[in-house]
Amino acid sequence: MKEIAGRGVQMLYLTATLPPSEEAAFHGAVGVPEREMFTLRDRTVRPNIGYAVVGYERKEEDEEVRQLVEEKLDQYPEPGQVIVYCRKIEQAKRLAMVLGYSVYHRTVGDQKKKKGILRRLTGQTERVFTATNALGVGIDVPTIRAVIHVGIPKELKQYSQESGRAGRDRQASEAIIMQANTTDRSGRRRREVGYDTEDVMKEFVAGERCRRAVLDGYIDGQFDRRGCEEEEQRCEVCRGITVVEGRRRVKVVARAEEDVSLDVQTPEAYSIVPEACTPDGEEDRAVANIGVRRRRSDTGVAEAEQSNKRRRMEESEGIEKARRTHERQEHRRRDSAIEKAEAGEKMEG
Repeated sequence: MKEIAGRGVQMLYLTATLPPSEEAAFHGAVGVPEREMFTLRDRTVRPNIGYAVVGYERKEEDEEVRQLVEEKLDQYPEPGQVIVYCRKIEQAKRLAMVLGYSVYHRTVGDQKKKKGILRRLTGQTERVFTATNALGVGIDVPTIRAVIHVGIPKELKQYSQESGRAGRDRQASEAIIMQANTTDRSGRRRREVGYDTEDVMKEFVAGERCRRAVLDGYIDGQFDRRGCEEEEQRCEVCRGITVVEGRRRVKVVARAEEDVSLDVQTPEAYSIVPEACTPDGEEDRAVANIGVRRRRSDTGVAEAEQSNKRRRMEESEGIEKARRTHERQEHRRRDSAIEKAEAGEKMEG
């Protein structure tokens, strides 16, 4: 491509995922200076996908995955399909056996066998597939309703691509990350993040602000988002759900005189106020705070609303600061590129 572009041929480059932080590397790879390229961007994050992170017990992984997959198969009748992404081949093989469905990975077989597996996926003859990131480019199946990641992906760009396999027909779909909990000998509980997980991926999983806002900021350089919008499938952060220990436990602040129980399944029925994620090692206290049925006083609700208002203001200030920093960096990078180009032209003269 460098050779063709160097001859003055007009080129059109199309890519589904190119974070602003990688644009300079892209320009270098194709041999076209930024000043000679017109860039048109649209939002990468799909409005019909609801993003969520759920906790599970590492030692009960097989059963937890099986239950979640069965739940999604019931929720999305045929021809709805589910992809379960795994970080390792052995994990993908094991879960395929547990679920009783096909597995796809780099060494699953020769090209003939791989094509056969993909035909079952694209032909909608099989409803569930476990896979590694080898199941990637070229997968365009309209009936995939849920993409589940068992374990946290290393990179947010990778996650954006893989979660985008869901909802290609623009129908409501889900992208779920299963985050493992482990317990040490002292009984202290911790959530696994991964030593090689990039910081922005950790931010996405932490759920301290809207998950779409994190995706938009990193993938598209859009820092003006405050939360999921009205026409979008809301992430669980914007719905007021906070992961504590397991998939079905939520933290809510209800209206005065409302009963709140541990088996709440429809938090939208209450005046939900999202609370910050519980730090590592505080899960027991968080579960105790949910407790059995209790009543909230007017004073408690007012304090919670004030706390939530302060948190939203802090988040807005942080987003605005990040946007200004990004703009300054972009201006400096462009000024530097122009200066280098001018210097090169003077040398050639």
